Amino acid sequence: MKTVSNISFASFGRLRGFCGIYLAPLCTMVLILVSHPNCSNASSGRPEVNATIVGDPALERAAAVLAGTAGVEAGDPVLGSAPYGRYVAAMDRLWTQIEHSSVIPIRNWREANVPTGYRHRSVTYFLSGVDFLNPNCFFPDAPEYLLVAMEPPGRVPSIGPENMERIFESMLASLQWFARYNYFTTVGMASDISRSELEGAVPVFLFFVARLGHTPLSLEYFNLSEEGVMEQSDREQAQGVRIRFRDRDGATVHDLIYLRALLRNSTILANTSTGRFLGQHRAHRAYILKAAEYFFHLRGYEPLRQFVLSSADLVIEDDSGIPLRDFPAARWMPGFFGEYVRPVSLGGLPNPPFQADLAGAFRAGARPIAFPYGYGSLRHPERSNLILFLRRLETSGRTGLHLPGALRGPMLFRANSEES
Repeated sequence: MKTVSNISFASFGRLRGFCGIYLAPLCTMVLILVSHPNCSNASSGRPEVNATIVGDPALERAAAVLAGTAGVEAGDPVLGSAPYGRYVAAMDRLWTQIEHSSVIPIRNWREANVPTGYRHRSVTYFLSGVDFLNPNCFFPDAPEYLLVAMEPPGRVPSIGPENMERIFESMLASLQWFARYNYFTTVGMASDISRSELEGAVPVFLFFVARLGHTPLSLEYFNLSEEGVMEQSDREQAQGVRIRFRDRDGATVHDLIYLRALLRNSTILANTSTGRFLGQHRAHRAYILKAAEYFFHLRGYEPLRQFVLSSADLVIEDDSGIPLRDFPAARWMPGFFGEYVRPVSLGGLPNPPFQADLAGAFRAGARPIAFPYGYGSLRHPERSNLILFLRRLETSGRTGLHLPGALRGPMLFRANSEES
């Protein structure tokens, strides 16, 4: 059995006539953790620069059609059709909305607040669903993006005159909510991707890759061995998929790895294939999380919290993430953005935990945020909150951190009263 990590990316597959596509799942509160620049990595810690890697024209075309960026071709039964012309116009409008509400302001926030040395770390995003936009905009220089969620990896449906309108409608429907609120809903995505035209996560991933200006090069399905190593797999049996893409600079190559897994304490156990895999992708990385029902606040999820906190050097979250009390001031420096007055009721948790210390920290000196974040839609998009934590380097023996302005002076608060 070949391991994915030691082989060249397989050809996406030549799609005859037209080409195929894929699709993806959910998202909500985003929590991002980043490793320190001086930490070692399996690679150089920076994306691979290789302009000679040969791509797959069929995969590139599939992504362009899904994104609505493929040029109209007279005489082509799909690209020359009226439905595709309408789809392109609708996607252009939708993407303009996403750019102005999320892409541009997130990139601006990142420039002002994410220390330069953190920007080339790989990213792990738990409970990501199909949201590739947030990790890529917060960390566009990451060599690798590891996304973990419950949606199936999916397949590339062939698009033709007989099904193109249904596929285009499903794609538009799956992205409408995200365009407004910057997250997907689990129920909404489950409904959209359960349709036969969109059977999994890949189409939305390809949409984001193409619309963010990148070029998909290859796609490969994998299963995890008992040792937690990615091995090539048939699509029907696959636990995940890996997409290699070239950055919009035309030279830098990145990996998007999507693993289908239920996130719980047992997921991270070192004696399971998933736990071994996540352990191999744990240290000196960025972590992205979200908690649909404030489960990071629950006592039963202490092992999962510690899994994250023990290896993180930077965390971005909203109030549904790891509680402020778990970031002792002796180890962490917090910065607060947006507004936090009270929690919101999510899913099966009608009485979510209120964090009095967090409310006090926001009152003391939170800065504005220019984009919707986390569960802001359940309050109001302008009332989102984002919390940035930086690990104090003197507690980890690391040096050389350049703090952005947002984390100097009055933005530094004690996370709790204990120096633990």
